Amino acid sequence: MQVCLYLPIFVISGIWFPSTVEGAVAMMIVEPNEDHPGKCYDPETERAYAVGEKWRIGTICVEYSCSTWRENKFRISLTGCGFVKVEPPCTVVEDSGSAFPDCCPKPLCPNQSRGGMIEPR
Repeated sequence: MQVCLYLPIFVISGIWFPSTVEGAVAMMIVEPNEDHPGKCYDPETERAYAVGEKWRIGTICVEYSCSTWRENKFRISLTGCGFVKVEPPCTVVEDSGSAFPDCCPKPLCPNQSRGGMIEPR
């Protein structure tokens, strides 16, 4: 029997634009799976991943990674995008087809002096 202990941990890694948080992290501790020794077994994907391996599920902009944990257990870490809120005339753009973190939403604002668009830093 596999028992998973979910330990949500959310970390604000920094602010780079008003009303924008760069990311969030969560982790889940998974028991060893006898069919996949030495690997993280992700019950969501029903697949085993090697320690150090990273993956995404579909077009959701979250990166999963496998690492070892105490007492022969494993940790699946989830790193996701932060929250983006902008005021007009800025908009939020995202590219769900890109690799993490390039798939995360980004603010896009008109460049008043050049007549183009800029990504705030």
